[in-house]
Amino acid sequence: MILRLLDTIASNPPRELKALIRLMHIAIQDEEYRQLVNKELVNFPDFEKRKTLLERGYFSGPDLVQLVLACDDGRGTNVQVVTSMLHQLNDWMLVSDAGLLVPNAYARYNWNKPRIAQLIALKILDNILLGPAYVAQKYGQSVPAVFVRKRGDEYTGTGFLATNRTDATKHVIVTAKHNVDPGEGITFTSFGSSQGACYRPLASEWFLHPKLDLAVMPVECSEAPTPIYPVGVARVLARTITLGYPLIATTDAPYLLAHGGGTQRHCQELQRGRKPYHFQFGGARQ
Repeated sequence: MILRLLDTIASNPPRELKALIRLMHIAIQDEEYRQLVNKELVNFPDFEKRKTLLERGYFSGPDLVQLVLACDDGRGTNVQVVTSMLHQLNDWMLVSDAGLLVPNAYARYNWNKPRIAQLIALKILDNILLGPAYVAQKYGQSVPAVFVRKRGDEYTGTGFLATNRTDATKHVIVTAKHNVDPGEGITFTSFGSSQGACYRPLASEWFLHPKLDLAVMPVECSEAPTPIYPVGVARVLARTITLGYPLIATTDAPYLLAHGGGTQRHCQELQRGRKPYHFQFGGARQ
């Protein structure tokens, strides 16, 4: 039920989402958050007993609903929507949940302020809250199909748009080296049009990493899609959202799909004694 609700929310983000994002901006500002808590939760049961915990960023489900309501100018809040977003916050470790360890705690949840601050800086809090369907919509233009030919057969891989952080006019498409490596008898033919965005390669050949399974092609784009930035360090079983063009037996055209999952390659790299890295490309048909 939660997944179906998230898909509905993704296609039409509710005002509760904006209110929750506003609340999370406040949550990392200690004094402003303390003032909000004391104003909005003062009439809640056991407030005086819980006051210190609440001011430090701990809260219960009803507390969160009231705080979201306050950040939405008191216009009313759908509890079911807030509940689904709380699941996402917990799943992505933006809050910690002590419910299993301390079932009778005054405040079950706690904001993960450093992680929230990082995602706010990167402007990707909406990705976390709305999930794979929303991410597919937001970055659809940024994930083109990579068309190649090998031994007379045509295949489709997945690439993503990256941008120089100091010069937003410079774009590259990144893909897995095994998708385009001429040494494997593969010939790159073109990029697919992605939700109206057309990419033109600016080099005759891909730049291949000598060791890692990565390849880069400088490009021009007809639109101004949202670039995808690498961030953080891969962790074993970290939550992921994967975009890609898997083989669908009943179609002859590529379709961009998105799904949630977790890292696995990181485990393999650790076992081999090499420095771990993680780039996940969805369903290269090759």
